[in-house]
Amino acid sequence: MDSNHMQQLRLCLACQNPCRILFPAGLQPKESSTCSPMAALAYSVLEGNVAFTPDVAARLADTEGCKACSDACPYKIDVASLAGAVAAEAQRAARELGVDGLCQPLSDNF
Repeated sequence: MDSNHMQQLRLCLACQNPCRILFPAGLQPKESSTCSPMAALAYSVLEGNVAFTPDVAARLADTEGCKACSDACPYKIDVASLAGAVAAEAQRAARELGVDGLCQPLSDNF
């Protein structure tokens, strides 16, 4: 990830378009897995404001709710892919440190 990805997450967080709350038909709606909360969680992990724990990893992996939003996004931001990249980077950093969780900014690495 690079600074462009951070900017995309910030844009998603600030955007007022209704695509932020869309949910694919046929899936059980969970607000936490729509784009806006997912972007907030990914951004918070990058900034070190939320510890990267197994629970956070599972939430970042639950991107089914982001797919409808990403398809409808006027800026073509793929929050599901960004969340997956944040999770992968945090897991890599935690493995390198030999810890189960991580609570430090990752944004310096992007």
